[in-house]
Amino acid sequence: MRIRKHERDNKRQRGQYMTPPLLARKIVSGLPAEYGTRILEPSCGDGVFLAAIIDRLSVAPTRRSRDDDIELVGIEI
Repeated sequence: MRIRKHERDNKRQRGQYMTPPLLARKIVSGLPAEYGTRILEPSCGDGVFLAAIIDRLSVAPTRRSRDDDIELVGIEI
């Protein structure tokens, strides 16, 4: 999705810098996120990192028990 220039400038003035989904997927691919993990995203914006983690785990091996669930928490002001 393309964001118009004035929308980008407005977000930057508020300190928001959105990460492109492709970059988020590359970053997440190097993290040890497995079932049973708890992840906090303290400035999740539109959630591209959380979505990348969910995508990565969707191809992971099947969970063995309920204790293997992953907990994702995203916070945004």
